[in-house]
Amino acid sequence: METCQDVARSSDVIDRNVERLVMNPAIVVLSIMKIFLLEGELYRNSNIEVWIDRILSRYTFGYGSEKERDAIVNLPEDSYSLEDAAKDVLTVPFYTFFTDFSAIYAAESFGHKSFAQCIIVPLSTIYPFDFKLLVWGDLFEVLSTINIKYEEVICLNPSF
Repeated sequence: METCQDVARSSDVIDRNVERLVMNPAIVVLSIMKIFLLEGELYRNSNIEVWIDRILSRYTFGYGSEKERDAIVNLPEDSYSLEDAAKDVLTVPFYTFFTDFSAIYAAESFGHKSFAQCIIVPLSTIYPFDFKLLVWGDLFEVLSTINIKYEEVICLNPSF
């Protein structure tokens, strides 16, 4: 939880000096995704839920000033892929991680908004078809629980 608070607190500093403190969006989102895999549904703790929502909201279509978006666009393009970020922070391939992640979404999320935001990130065109097949095929029974607005969709590639 301290990590979530540190990242969220940094949002106050980022507002003052955006160019200096921009974090790799893919690593931030991947780190949040790992929270959903912890035992005991830790993400349902109200304090943690607030921090997760606040952190993820920084990477949605509906967030931020033009200056903040420009600072994120200036990061190297390969830093936006969850697959590339996973090579640095996970011990398994991202597809394996995402398979487990989507299974847990189907089993216990009950439409949790932040969980749903993370589950649709790999539906972007930069990811292989396998990710889309996993979500649309294996999760067809719980697709109706993914209820987020366009402004709440996570965008790791603001230049699109």
